[in-house]
Amino acid sequence: MPPVRVDVIGAGRSARVRYARVDQPTNPLRPPLVLGPVARVAYADPKPEFTLRSILRNPMYLGLGFMLVMAFAMPKLMDSMDPEEMKALQEQMAKGGTMGALSGLLSGEVAAASDEKRALRSEASVAGPARKVD
Repeated sequence: MPPVRVDVIGAGRSARVRYARVDQPTNPLRPPLVLGPVARVAYADPKPEFTLRSILRNPMYLGLGFMLVMAFAMPKLMDSMDPEEMKALQEQMAKGGTMGALSGLLSGEVAAASDEKRALRSEASVAGPARKVD
């Protein structure tokens, strides 16, 4: 309903009532005062729609998705690892447990050892196999 200002002028039987809209105080309304709704009032918020974006923004689903990806990706990554790297990682785990292996990976001990072995292998492959000279 539009806001209406009601002025009561005087008292008792000689009282007069003047109606005016708040945004137009100089233009009084004539009786009888009939007011109707201007807009529909929403007393409750509508239920949000289900979207894929709402799932992707939820941290619980993000963590679940990461764990599922890692559950399928880790075996593939372990299969593609060099046997020497795998052996070095297993030795590191035997020394300090899982945390020792993780700290070794983060500090670069296992990676440095495997990089040296790769460099030696690439030098050997560039030189080619040894040939007999008659």
